[in-house]
Amino acid sequence: MASMPIIIAMRLRVTTQNYLSLSTQPSSVVIVAPDVLEARCLDDWSNANISELVRMIFDDMAYLDPCILLPPVRDATLTPIYNVISQSKSVSDRDQRTF
Repeated sequence: MASMPIIIAMRLRVTTQNYLSLSTQPSSVVIVAPDVLEARCLDDWSNANISELVRMIFDDMAYLDPCILLPPVRDATLTPIYNVISQSKSVSDRDQRTF
């Protein structure tokens, strides 16, 4: 398990007034540390850039700036949530069969 697990969420309310706040609702979906390629790549990236991330969080307090917290996203960097869910299900099904 990673020290900073990747969290994938769908149907959240995001607020950026003085800090980042995520609120769930009954239809929200939250997946912690999914075993999918995109999550592994993001985990590798965060491990390679840990000093920069620590500086942004603790020194620059980047969490106070909505432009840093939620910058515009390029479509090419998005992975549809159904791809993650279907990949996670296939991994989960495979794991269940091994026990």
